[in-house]
Amino acid sequence: MLTAEEILSEWGWPILACEAWRRTPMAVFGRLDSSVAPEAHDQILPFRASLIGGVVGIAEPLVAYRDHATNWNKSLADERTVPGFRVSLALTQLVCFDVMIRDLERARTTALIDEATYSSLGAVLGTVRAQRWNDLCESYREVVRSGRQALWVTEREMRLANEGKLAQRLADRARWNPVLKKMKRLRKRWAR
Repeated sequence: MLTAEEILSEWGWPILACEAWRRTPMAVFGRLDSSVAPEAHDQILPFRASLIGGVVGIAEPLVAYRDHATNWNKSLADERTVPGFRVSLALTQLVCFDVMIRDLERARTTALIDEATYSSLGAVLGTVRAQRWNDLCESYREVVRSGRQALWVTEREMRLANEGKLAQRLADRARWNPVLKKMKRLRKRWAR
């Protein structure tokens, strides 16, 4: 049986597709979708489960995980460099930790856990969260020192990148941006 402390300290222990949960007990925490956490629900659910009863790990492979170039998670992280990957990982974990802090509060207010457990887990969450903030800042510094910058793109732009067409799209956007800004200023002036 894995505890909440183990789940927090051994981040990433679940093997993605190998998780199964009962929905009813998890309902106490509310909906878990992209409006709550855009990704890594499989990292939040074990923490929730540990608060309502426990998590059991089976030490044998039950499914085959197929890793390929178009896996959804590949679009979430810059795997070309270690610092770039660490930036992505830290951002993902920080969002998850924010959700877990809310879940911990919900577990306390619904009497799933006592005050001592709440304080203990709150301290552990605070520690791992601070570590991730440090990781994020240091990794971002490394990325910038290496001459790179983070680029935020839409899902459509990710598809264009996979097709090798993103550079042209960004060049078009850069070319039209000054024109669009000028048009907005003119519209505002005409609206007066």
